[in-house]
Amino acid sequence: MTSKRHIIRTSTFDEIIARNSNRPEKIISIKQNVSEVLSILMIGSTHTAIANYCRLLNKKTVSKSVFYDYLHVIEPILREMVIQMCKENLQKAKDEGKLVVGFDACWAHRRNSHHCLGILINLLDNLIIAFDVTHHGIEEFETLNSTKKNAKCMEKICLESIIENSHLIDIDELIFIHDCDLSDEYLIQEMLPNAEIYFDPNHYGKKMKKSIKKFLVEKKNKILKKLSERIEKFYDILLHDRQTTFEEKKQKWEKLPQHFIECEKWDEEEYEEEIQILKELVDEYIDTFDDVLPCYGTNVIESFNHCRALLANKNMAWRLSWRVRCYISIIKWNSPVWEQLIFQRFDLELPKEAIQYEEKINRLKDKRREIESTDVFKIERAKKKKLMKEKYKLNGNEICLHDYADYDDSEDNTSTESNNKIKKRKEKSKKSNSSSVPETEKWIFEALRSLTKKTGHFISFKKIYDKIVKMHGSDQLIITEKRIKSQLTRLVNNEKLIEKKNTYSLK
Repeated sequence: MTSKRHIIRTSTFDEIIARNSNRPEKIISIKQNVSEVLSILMIGSTHTAIANYCRLLNKKTVSKSVFYDYLHVIEPILREMVIQMCKENLQKAKDEGKLVVGFDACWAHRRNSHHCLGILINLLDNLIIAFDVTHHGIEEFETLNSTKKNAKCMEKICLESIIENSHLIDIDELIFIHDCDLSDEYLIQEMLPNAEIYFDPNHYGKKMKKSIKKFLVEKKNKILKKLSERIEKFYDILLHDRQTTFEEKKQKWEKLPQHFIECEKWDEEEYEEEIQILKELVDEYIDTFDDVLPCYGTNVIESFNHCRALLANKNMAWRLSWRVRCYISIIKWNSPVWEQLIFQRFDLELPKEAIQYEEKINRLKDKRREIESTDVFKIERAKKKKLMKEKYKLNGNEICLHDYADYDDSEDNTSTESNNKIKKRKEKSKKSNSSSVPETEKWIFEALRSLTKKTGHFISFKKIYDKIVKMHGSDQLIITEKRIKSQLTRLVNNEKLIEKKNTYSLK
């Protein structure tokens, strides 16, 4: 005998409504259940969280079984909505004649994810024009691609499916932007031989800056090693310059050695080695400017991934719910009235207050975008970032107590380069500490003399520390309990102080 739950899970929303057409009260109950399930999904919450919230307020909500039953009803409808929406956006983009697209994938979970969502965004209007969901597991879904390979392979499967189903090969003028994933590039070249392929400026810039730094370090030239940061910054500025042509960028890059000769007043004989290395550097990276179109990047895709993450947190292992949340996030991204669209599809009426709130939020977002696009705002934002960076910058005699370089990781230790970096930073830290020892020792003796009333009087560590902070808290050196404690231990070991049950006295 077929259970009631099985009937619901295998039926469409329209079939359920038609089946209960003679029972108006039942239809009201069904729509109420659908409304509650949709609301939970659209705010990015879970049934458990909402159930606990309602329990504390002594209110009722749908049961867990009803929630998952209606997920099966909602999922195919939302999927069809997304497919139709993307088809319309794609056709509109094709009608324009030129198409600039960006691709990226996201996963349901941080490690060993069972689901992957790939999206294709039209970078001319920032709308999603194609998508694909790939899953890993035993379950079979007719509407999804499946694989038994690892999570990384899912991205390639999504991209391949999107290219095939979108018929991108039919577009004459196609520009494809991706985030420096070589496997993606090879697939694009194979499936879209006529497409122009470029890298995302931000991803590519970071990659090239690391490469330039490595190039200069390997030359073992002390002067150029110090100038490495300036050279990297110059390259990055050129790479992101939207007003300068490829040829002009190359010309400016070629003048790099001449810049140091003229501006830094380098003597060509004295700095012969440095000039030669710079010429090699110029030749090595001069063609990289052709790989990037600064006006197009994948930042908008990263924004969508953030939007999707708000509806489906990566800290949870989602199943069916994750796919539904992905569909909702695509609808949300493509339409400012996404809530109304979803509710209308299920013949539900969105509350007037919700519509007003949505309109208010959209107005505020538009106003915010308008403000953020101005040059004045960008300049002020850059100033604030610079001030914050300078505010929390460590001085020469300060050390960072949260330095991860001291962390001993087995994988990192397999690398000789990594080990050398760690050793250098440790040595630097030791030097910084050693230079501050006499000062810290002086503070301890000052505090003890101030607190000691008679010979042989023992003072607790807390009192000593509080006294030091009171006397020298405004000094540049960071006063921490750990530093004072270690210095006290050193003084006791050197027999300069006497210790008794975490109390200290002058000898």
